[in-house]
Amino acid sequence: MLKISEEQLSAIEVARGEAMRQSLFELARESFAECVEHLDDDALRRRIAEDHAAALELGIESPQALIEFVGLSLMGGDVRFYRQPEARDYLSGPGVDPEHRVHRLLLDVQQIALERMDP
Repeated sequence: MLKISEEQLSAIEVARGEAMRQSLFELARESFAECVEHLDDDALRRRIAEDHAAALELGIESPQALIEFVGLSLMGGDVRFYRQPEARDYLSGPGVDPEHRVHRLLLDVQQIALERMDP
């Protein structure tokens, strides 16, 4: 039977995190270009690392939910939505599925945007 040491497991987790942050960086440059055009690559990487860490802290781990969370954050510009007490309460707490909640929040933002575009 193959055994993986704690050290190897830790290295795998670090590599997975780095790969996810790289994917989020590429997505930000492609899909959120207007939101991040004022950030150079280093600043954008720091921003994504901060948003990624905040998502993990809230229990958001799946790739799709991480994309949604970071996308919402980038759309907010310098205001990080997840730092608002109301948002933290909405995304955390007993019995709350933060990944479902971040998806619901994204749908709500999309609906508001559509309503504003369609007079």
